[in-house]
Amino acid sequence: MTDISLILEIAAVVLLFILILLVLFRDKTTALSKKFEEQLRKSENELLADLGRRLSESSTEEFKRFEIMQNSLQTSLQNSREESSKRSLDFENRVISSMTALKNENTENLTKSRGDINKFFMEFSELSNAKISGLQKDNSLSLEKINQTLENKIGELREGNEKRL
Repeated sequence: MTDISLILEIAAVVLLFILILLVLFRDKTTALSKKFEEQLRKSENELLADLGRRLSESSTEEFKRFEIMQNSLQTSLQNSREESSKRSLDFENRVISSMTALKNENTENLTKSRGDINKFFMEFSELSNAKISGLQKDNSLSLEKINQTLENKIGELREGNEKRL
């Protein structure tokens, strides 16, 4: 039994040695685990700080881009306003020019029409005056003839009355 006892003793010593190694390894593992946790925390803090810095830089860049876009939009808007004002002024000037030309044309047409109407009335007046003058002469001649005829008749009647008396 000595062999078995020796084997058991050797097995017990090996197991004890393994147990001691496990205890030592466990302490070392715990120390490594703590060190690893510290390293992870440190890395995490560094990563968070780096991420914060990158986000800050990114935000700054985005704000710069936004400012550039805003300035570009404001410039475009101002240019559009100026162009619209220019076109509006051009349109207004064209409308005023057209209205002035139309007014001048209407004034010319009105003046011409008035001249034509005045000319027509002058010609009508001259013709009417000539006709009236001709009628007055005819009437005057007719009245003279009638007066002459009446005077002749009156003279004849007087002579006839005197002869009767």
